[in-house]
Amino acid sequence: MGKGQLFYSLGKDHNIDSTFILAIAMHDSELGKTTHANQTHSLAPLGCYQGVHCVNHYAAYNNWEAGIRDLYIIFEYYIYTLHKTTVDTIVPTFAGPLANTSAKQQAYVVFVKQVMDRWRSGQVLAD
Repeated sequence: MGKGQLFYSLGKDHNIDSTFILAIAMHDSELGKTTHANQTHSLAPLGCYQGVHCVNHYAAYNNWEAGIRDLYIIFEYYIYTLHKTTVDTIVPTFAGPLANTSAKQQAYVVFVKQVMDRWRSGQVLAD
């Protein structure tokens, strides 16, 4: 995909740790490799909302840049409006019905934290 600079810049612009966004994308779309991600240019299954094109009740974008930008805007809302400032508070709310049990929510939280820790330590994740 080649969007590293975009993630870096958006992280700085929105004051959001890009490793968090990337860990969410790793969990939800295998960093854009799933069929759904390729159809929607979305790294996470974002529900439809006013002003965005939708495919099967999910937000769909014209290109990866728009999908990535929107993900930062959505998490900016979670952090600065809903005051959810940790992985433990953001992920269960964001996951919603897709992680409909506390065990699934906890597994999602653990996954995101582990991926963030690995990337921060310089480990490269294999395909």
